[in-house]
Amino acid sequence: TLIVVMAVMNGFRVEMLAQMSSISGQLGVQSNGGALEPTPDFLKRLAAVPGVQWPTNVPGGYRWDVDTSVSPMPFLLSQVDADGNETGGIRLPEQAVPLGTMTGWQFRSPRIGAPHTLMVNAGAYIPFPATRAERTAAGDPRLAIEERYASRADYLAKVEVVAQQLARERYVLARDLPAILAAAGRHWDWRMGEAGSGRPR
Repeated sequence: TLIVVMAVMNGFRVEMLAQMSSISGQLGVQSNGGALEPTPDFLKRLAAVPGVQWPTNVPGGYRWDVDTSVSPMPFLLSQVDADGNETGGIRLPEQAVPLGTMTGWQFRSPRIGAPHTLMVNAGAYIPFPATRAERTAAGDPRLAIEERYASRADYLAKVEVVAQQLARERYVLARDLPAILAAAGRHWDWRMGEAGSGRPR
């Protein structure tokens, strides 16, 4: 009896694998924050900022169930706002009240070699210039922090508004609001540096 059962199960396994390998998958990609596009013009301009790289050679996916030998799939990105941050999905305070641009791509550090190679499943944080003078000197198209927020208190007030809205929509817990504000304060202090530097605090 055991031999018969094993033979039946083995035959079922072979048939199942054959059926699975014959499936032609159809993938549909859709953004919930507007149409996907090849390369937002803003991010192309952002690549001109000193120290910022833009992925120019991204290996895309391929479909093997078409007539041609290889059919490349398009490399698409979500819509971004004036700062280069994505507009779709749940926008956390770090995106809604930003101190920098957060990307879905990151390059290897020059310290470990191959600095033009993209890292897998890693994003980047590109801080805003702290002052208008820094922005002008760097040719950065993004507003400086001092042009966005009157002070540290103004920044934290805006963060609190966003965090409270997220709590009302049940994306964060109300009891976590103090921790969110504390983290935002540390982020500001790290970015703006020491007191007396001439930057808004």
